[in-house]
Amino acid sequence: MGSRLTCGLATAAALVALSIVGSACVRPARVGQTEPHCVSEALFFGRNIPGAGRPDSAEVSAAEWRQFADDVLSRWLPSGSTTMDGEGRYSDGGRPMTESTKVVIVVHAAGTAAAAGVDSVIAIYRRRFKQQTVGRVTSSVSSTLCP
Repeated sequence: MGSRLTCGLATAAALVALSIVGSACVRPARVGQTEPHCVSEALFFGRNIPGAGRPDSAEVSAAEWRQFADDVLSRWLPSGSTTMDGEGRYSDGGRPMTESTKVVIVVHAAGTAAAAGVDSVIAIYRRRFKQQTVGRVTSSVSSTLCP
């Protein structure tokens, strides 16, 4: 998946991620109550990136991911995020492929600087690890996590 992300994978992973986020963060709307407009974003960071400027490795290592999370996620998503390990599946010329993936879930108020922070996180990952794309699924939610 290093440079590809199929819609099926993104949809399936987003549903799993949103069900996890939903069970922990989303509250039901009450009649007559105005809920804050929130956005839940699931980001899919493929880790198999052959030749990504690191000749000794074809995968973003655990240490490289930790450094990215410490330097980038903490800076650009200061209100927090949740990271999970995943395994992406896709087809490359009819040949089934798998890839280790980091899934990052972020919930923030719509139209805030957090959305720009997500854009920055994606751009930095793509540049740092020579990744063609980072999957992004965005959904509107009601959440106790929004101010």
